[in-house]
Amino acid sequence: ETSVPATDLSAAYAASVTVEASCGAGCVGIGGGVAVGPDTVLTAAHVVEESRVVGVRDADGTARGAAVIATDTSRDLALLHVDPHGLPYVSVRNAAAVIGEEAHVVGSPGGTRRISHGIVTDVLDLERDGVTEVQTNADIDQGNSGGPLLDANGQLLGIVVAEHERDDAIGWATSGADVAQFLAAAPSPSSSAPAPSADVEGQYRDLL
Repeated sequence: ETSVPATDLSAAYAASVTVEASCGAGCVGIGGGVAVGPDTVLTAAHVVEESRVVGVRDADGTARGAAVIATDTSRDLALLHVDPHGLPYVSVRNAAAVIGEEAHVVGSPGGTRRISHGIVTDVLDLERDGVTEVQTNADIDQGNSGGPLLDANGQLLGIVVAEHERDDAIGWATSGADVAQFLAAAPSPSSSAPAPSADVEGQYRDLL
């Protein structure tokens, strides 16, 4: 399957996946994710932490096994290795998010794929750990974590990591700048981990 870079918002939507991770005793945790290469998917670290079996599911329902190859808990980011998926993949925007610009979130709250729209409402520098977060009023619920925050052109502004406990109009994403640093430091899938095997995918399918 051939993957090509996403060149617009529609293609970026198609690059977005559901991440499903085992959480013990037959439990499956649900989050979002987005393809950032022909065989890599980016998600939030807390979606896949301590999971023995991880998989991704495309918009059309196709399930693939995945291997976690890098995590950064301070930025709440994780990189997954999957077999070549044929999906478009997004690029991280070089320019920082701007307050007032369009913001689009793709995720899987309750296991149902959903796209929500809003704007960037703030850009926050978290001095305690050196992370920058993009704040948005696009609707974010449990299950959106790990999904992309996209600009009007389908480029990645950040990865969704949290929602406000009491205000549905406030959510946060780890910034594109932090994502770019994480990806630059992450190992290459081909050198650090084998391609997900049929056995891993089989365990994943049985779990689901």
